[in-house]
Amino acid sequence: MVINTNVEAQRTANNLNVSQTNLAKSLSRLSSGSRIVNPSDDAAGLAVSSRLRAQIKRLDSALSNVVNAVSFTQTQDGFMKTVDKAFRRMGELAMLARDETKSSDDRALYDQEFQQLKDYIIDTTDKEFNSVSLFDGSDIDVTIDSEGDVFQMAGIDMQSNTKYQDALFVGDAINDATGVIASGVYTSVGHGLTNGDIVRLNPSDGADNGGGLTGATDYYVNRIDADTFTIHPTAVDAAAGLTATAVKPTTTGATDFVNHSNRVHITTAASSATALDLVKFAISQVAQDRAALGAVQSRLNFTNEQLSVTKENLSSAISRIADVDVAEEATQYARYQILVQSGTQMLTQANQLPNAALQLLRQ
Repeated sequence: MVINTNVEAQRTANNLNVSQTNLAKSLSRLSSGSRIVNPSDDAAGLAVSSRLRAQIKRLDSALSNVVNAVSFTQTQDGFMKTVDKAFRRMGELAMLARDETKSSDDRALYDQEFQQLKDYIIDTTDKEFNSVSLFDGSDIDVTIDSEGDVFQMAGIDMQSNTKYQDALFVGDAINDATGVIASGVYTSVGHGLTNGDIVRLNPSDGADNGGGLTGATDYYVNRIDADTFTIHPTAVDAAAGLTATAVKPTTTGATDFVNHSNRVHITTAASSATALDLVKFAISQVAQDRAALGAVQSRLNFTNEQLSVTKENLSSAISRIADVDVAEEATQYARYQILVQSGTQMLTQANQLPNAALQLLRQ
């Protein structure tokens, strides 16, 4: 029997410390809901769950991008529906104007509505969604997974597609107009333009050698002579002939323009027949574009569904790794709580063992 070294008390204190540590861990897990409170609890599990959480964040961003793409296509289709109705009505008007029993005044009335519908369609071609053009024909890449893979959403081109533009304008081409960078004067022999005419880049050629000009932009003509002209941003500048406002090419080269001042009309039986054919082509193009939109929307909806399922499965995987099983942990907590309480009592008893030596001394 010894007094200075109480081995039983030390052993009991060590057991109590272990129980207290386990009780503290169990309490932290129950209060946080996480099985991994410290990296030492499960280093590999922490690494895996961290990577999975990062993947879920990227999936959330991909889901947001897909939803925005769906909204973009829905906005496109909303405009296309009304454009389709407008073209159908234009076809009705052209058919009515073909009637030889109609007077020129009757056709003029039909043509007024025809022109208003054309102006509506022309205005629609410049619409935007969040500052992104809806109908300039540009393809849009949409992220479809957490790794950044993309699906290319084909654009709808109403600004330069000839089936649309031919139903709105009789586009007389001005070919090989050579522009001077310094002055902005274009030369094209016998161009046939007059002051105030509206020209655009020829869709089939302007993208290659437009000299920095914008394809879907209206430019207003100031006619210098039969072979030369300048283009201006506004009709007022063109009428004033202000050289300072002339839109100058940024590179030297032959540029092709199309005269957009020559609009399609239904004021005669012959022009009505031509307009009807052009409108029928445009209606066919609208149907094709809307069908393509439907296919894209279907793809995006399936992608959206797959991303949601993938997110759900990843969240479940993280839960199995990192989330605490409350029922099991509550049982462990009760166990450690009892051990701490009993260990405290036993340490008290162990600390009383040296008192037995006093009994010997008293004898």
